[in-house]
Amino acid sequence: PAALDGSLLVVAGGADAYCPADALVAVRQALPRASVIVIDGADHFFFTGMDRLAAALSAWVGSWATRTSAAGGPASPSPPR
Repeated sequence: PAALDGSLLVVAGGADAYCPADALVAVRQALPRASVIVIDGADHFFFTGMDRLAAALSAWVGSWATRTSAAGGPASPSPPR
């Protein structure tokens, strides 16, 4: 969708009963610019993977900031509309 044409991160737990692997494949096909990360063993609420979720989010934000800065973009994401 055109409304989601910027940077987008989708994170799911590998043991997430609400977001099965085939749904992530559909997300990746619908949003090819999205980064999709699966946290092995984590459930929908990341009760068993909060530290790995934090690490994945931190790494993605760091790479986003590096890409944006290198492209001459803003140093931080735009506020929600």
